[in-house]
Amino acid sequence: MSDAGSYSTAAGEHLVLGQLLRLGVSAYLAQGPTQKGWDIIFKLGAELKTVQVKTISWPKEKAVNGSLTFGFDFLVVVLLDRDETHPR
Repeated sequence: MSDAGSYSTAAGEHLVLGQLLRLGVSAYLAQGPTQKGWDIIFKLGAELKTVQVKTISWPKEKAVNGSLTFGFDFLVVVLLDRDETHPR
């Protein structure tokens, strides 16, 4: 993966984590390669839920790549426009 891809991935995950924390949800980033299939974990009631974050450089990219069929409870797609200063 290129540096730009790594930065986009990290930016998307941190945007989602920040939004969850802003909403008062206890959420944490996955650490290390053992959490295949998810990027963020949070508590919903008494249950732990997992989130897979996919980030694309929008509007240049139009598709989300990767395994999207198992290993997580929620999928969040972040459209990251590097030309705009505010994420949407």
